[in-house]
Amino acid sequence: MAPTNLVQHRTRLRVRPPKAGERFADHAAVYALRVAQHLDECASSSAAQYSLAEQLALILGIEDNEPPATIREMKRLFAAVESPTPKRSGPVFANLRFLSRTLRLTATETALLELAIVLAHHGGLLDVFQQIAPQTRTNVVRKLAFILNLDARSLLEATNQRATLLRLGILGSYEAKDSLDTAVQLPNDVLLALTDQYDNQHQLLDAFVKSSAPTTLTAANFAHLHADLDWLGRYLGKAIEERLSGVNVLFHGKPGTGKTEFAKVLADTVRSRLFEVRYEDREGNPTDGAGRLRAYQLAQACFERSSGALILFDEAEDVFPGAESLSFRDATDGYGKAWMNRLLESNPVPTLWIVNHVDYMDAAYRRRFEYSVEFDTPPRDVRRVIIDKQFAGLPLAHEALQRLADEDAVTPGQVAAAARAARTANVSGDRIAAFVGRSIERSAALLELGPVFSKRQGWQTAIDLSLLNTQVDLAALVERIASQPALAAASWLLYGPSGSGKTAFAQYLGRQLNKQVLAKSAGDLLCAYLGETEQSIRRMFRQAATQHAVLFLDEADSLLTERTRAKNSWEVTQVNELLVQMETFNGIFICATNAVDVLDKAAMRRFTIKIGFGYLKPDQRRRMAHALLPDLSEAELAGLDAALKPFEQLTIGDFVSVKQRMRLLGTGITLDGLTRQLHEELSLKDALVSPAIGFALPQ
Repeated sequence: MAPTNLVQHRTRLRVRPPKAGERFADHAAVYALRVAQHLDECASSSAAQYSLAEQLALILGIEDNEPPATIREMKRLFAAVESPTPKRSGPVFANLRFLSRTLRLTATETALLELAIVLAHHGGLLDVFQQIAPQTRTNVVRKLAFILNLDARSLLEATNQRATLLRLGILGSYEAKDSLDTAVQLPNDVLLALTDQYDNQHQLLDAFVKSSAPTTLTAANFAHLHADLDWLGRYLGKAIEERLSGVNVLFHGKPGTGKTEFAKVLADTVRSRLFEVRYEDREGNPTDGAGRLRAYQLAQACFERSSGALILFDEAEDVFPGAESLSFRDATDGYGKAWMNRLLESNPVPTLWIVNHVDYMDAAYRRRFEYSVEFDTPPRDVRRVIIDKQFAGLPLAHEALQRLADEDAVTPGQVAAAARAARTANVSGDRIAAFVGRSIERSAALLELGPVFSKRQGWQTAIDLSLLNTQVDLAALVERIASQPALAAASWLLYGPSGSGKTAFAQYLGRQLNKQVLAKSAGDLLCAYLGETEQSIRRMFRQAATQHAVLFLDEADSLLTERTRAKNSWEVTQVNELLVQMETFNGIFICATNAVDVLDKAAMRRFTIKIGFGYLKPDQRRRMAHALLPDLSEAELAGLDAALKPFEQLTIGDFVSVKQRMRLLGTGITLDGLTRQLHEELSLKDALVSPAIGFALPQ
């Protein structure tokens, strides 16, 4: 029987076929013939060899009604087949040549890629490779050598872990349990990129990185990060100019605080092109950590020789498992910690990494970033600029815009989303403020940020300092500090009964110093998991420092309780952490408490300024009552003092509560009703008289 000429044979494909897919039949035939010439090495038994030979015959397109009965006859048949000469034209091979030039691949590495492409598109050849039994790496290299007609030594070098194809994740490392096809198996994203057709060959790189969209922001929008922007501009500019390797910068902080936009502004500052690592493939499927690392490494290799490039790796959490992670393989498909550390030390193109939460990252990774910037809600004046820009053209009143700017929990991302929703919904002018408020409140609830537009907004109302019962002339104190702001940079303790004006005074001080008041309570900081409360404390002080804000901590006794009373070690570490932060904070830190007697003695020593707030004095009670009952007659005024005399434990807060309750009930405010309601208010709380004590101001 004489062998026939090769004919093209349609086979199933693992992925969608390229337009020039049929040409791969000749390439598959060449590889099949080389396998046929080494049947003894590819299958151990005669039965396995014969089965393999039958599959090879199908690939070669040999037509015979009576197939040879023995393996020897099959071998003679293959020996008579004339090997075709495959053509290397069309989009796939153009892509292969471009990638080979860009990555500076060797001829052996290019040949491996070509085999991988053909194998992925030719089902018959794939079946042949899958029939070749599990091998050691040495045997795999020997088989690939005769299949590719290449020197085994060059293949040994090309399949080394440090060689380009394996180092970039284009080919995976071979394991002895696998069949031969896995040694030349391409990841789906690489295969799709190589088999697509492009108007411009450089578009192939778009499968892995994309040119960052321009930003509408400028350095002026990040005035609170001016020092960071200036330093990073100088550092990255020099690193790009001198082509330094291992340059990595980390941006971290809660979502919606401007990390990505800051990265774009930074790229504009150093006049660099910013390329973002993709998080999805060409078909819109999400890319896992290993795929994104592969895309990142390809970008590094492609832009290594380009001048003025920066790479942005956003949402990088999926490639940085924490110290508690049980398996790095789960996150990044086999990459190890040492490998990741080396990646951060050797990247030729400077990279900006962005994560939302940095605390979970292993310290071994964190220490390899030359510089990091923490992003939190911007200061009030910066927030107001952002808010004005986002709501430009919308009928939102100045008061509503200011109230929104006063909320330090609201991020720029939430503001942008609310403005976009208001424009889309085309809300009328009289309803837009309510719509925006509801939008932001729903967003805050979804993100578990706590309530916004809270009662703290009431602090913005004016306060009469003469109604606060202290042994200190608060008006003179505030005036002196306003004229000498350096005096205020200290730790303050405001103590006294609830409702006595501690919170109102802290807000008043902030307004007089033209500073935002960053208000926190113990509930905002206390966490269920070990170590997280300490992290929250550190984060609070960092936020206040970044915003140059007055830091106000309410219910401070929950965090500064005497350590000798502690029942658990973590209670002690919380107090220690707060004391350390107090020592190092170069700003105004105000603590308020209703239980000064339980505070840690070491904490008491650290408060430079201590001011006690007492219950209202008789004349203050009279003035508060008169403010609620301005139309009292002379006779009623004379009896007012007598009516209020039994109430020695009243605070401003009590009068406010009574006023609100009586208005809600619609009963009207009368002298009789006022005294009855005040009596009820006092009966509902355990009020203890706390006389005001002296206070000290640093000279």
